[in-house]
Amino acid sequence: MISLSTRMLLAIMLFSGISVSGYADEQDIERPYSINLTFGRPEVAISSENTAPDFDLSRNSQINLGYDFNPWWGIETGISIVADNESEIAHDLAGSYQTTLSSKSALLGAHGYYPIADHFRGYLRLGGLAYKANLDLEETFDDVKEAGKDSATDNGFGYYYSLGFDWQPTKVTVVRIEYQRQELLDVFSDSIRSFDITYSGLALGIGIYF
Repeated sequence: MISLSTRMLLAIMLFSGISVSGYADEQDIERPYSINLTFGRPEVAISSENTAPDFDLSRNSQINLGYDFNPWWGIETGISIVADNESEIAHDLAGSYQTTLSSKSALLGAHGYYPIADHFRGYLRLGGLAYKANLDLEETFDDVKEAGKDSATDNGFGYYYSLGFDWQPTKVTVVRIEYQRQELLDVFSDSIRSFDITYSGLALGIGIYF
């Protein structure tokens, strides 16, 4: 049996969809929906009171579904995946170790446009995110004993924003370049060594309107 809260949520979603569609018609948005794919090589920074490892450039892929209320702003949701990213090998008295970091985030936010010329716009994207971060540690002991591995996973929240430009060669296609930044806050907050993760860098993307 469907609970009352679930029924209310479904009713709100249905009403919102009808209202949004009607508003788009009033604003003469011919193709209000969009799907965008972006790919980047962001830098990774760890904010911590303790010594943090230095990571190589990572690989970030995003897919976003957007809805434009009018030519100036809209809402969006999406998924961001940062692939395995290895740190530099560090050394201590026992041997050496290397850290591998990866994450997946669900995005929810809004975007605004600023027309610059025909088919050319600047834009801002911003919103909140819910992340799942994974940390792997591999350590060797200089032939004293066998190498060891360990891993940990944490869930939390953060935020993101992007600044960029897009070009629409046709009514249904768009090409974009943007500066992306994601902040994953209080990773492993239940430990004594919690930290924040920052991904930042340029990304290229393509999209379609429908």
